[in-house]
Amino acid sequence: MQDVLPRSFKVVVQQHHERCDMNTDQVKGKLKEVAGDAQKEAGKLTGDSDQQAKGGANELEGKTQKKVGDIKEGVKDIFKKP
Repeated sequence: MQDVLPRSFKVVVQQHHERCDMNTDQVKGKLKEVAGDAQKEAGKLTGDSDQQAKGGANELEGKTQKKVGDIKEGVKDIFKKP
């Protein structure tokens, strides 16, 4: 699937990742989720069912990627040395 995040988002993801405890999958996933929701809503406003479907798919992909990131963080926390 084509990468839906433009270069500017990728820069923001990298900068955000350097300043917080969220991993890249969590940040990218949330951005994809928000972008997909916006695309879906734009499709609703214009009556474009293809855009609605693509937006819904991108939103779901983002939610899934964020969950993967959540799981990675959980595993990392389990094995973190005290």
